Amino acid sequence: MSFASCGKGTYQVPMKLHFENRKRLFEKLHNSPQGHQFKNTEGAVLLQGGTSERFAKYDTDGEFIFRQESFFQWAFGCKEPDLYGSILLSKFRSILFVPRVPESYIPFLGEPLTLEEYRAHYEVDEVHYVDQVKEILGEKYQIKNLYVIKGVNSDSGSESLPYSALI
Repeated sequence: MSFASCGKGTYQVPMKLHFENRKRLFEKLHNSPQGHQFKNTEGAVLLQGGTSERFAKYDTDGEFIFRQESFFQWAFGCKEPDLYGSILLSKFRSILFVPRVPESYIPFLGEPLTLEEYRAHYEVDEVHYVDQVKEILGEKYQIKNLYVIKGVNSDSGSESLPYSALI
């Protein structure tokens, strides 16, 4: 069983909590007055995690503090920036999309986690790269309807990116 924590001596949150949160969202959508449109549908929830863009610096003597978008943290428990997460609505299945790390970053950041390591740690069904969203949701799962959060996040001030670029 995987855990999320902020270091030694801090509370360990089991990743099962985030699985249960995703399951509750899935069930809430299915049991809502509009639930019929989610059952046996070619739809998926697609959530965008926090981005690293806001923290880009051209200065090497400072570090940024990244904080994940709260709704993404609630659903997936991920601490890394630039991720997307999806929940298929025809059957309960969760997919995490992670960015590819350029070779030039490896000497500074170390080897990135493998897709399997992400899958095992975050306890999701599948992990793919962000540049594969269209291939996985559009082609593999034939998703026709994406349910997304659109607009400016009142907590972070971040505006969600246009999902049309992904699908």
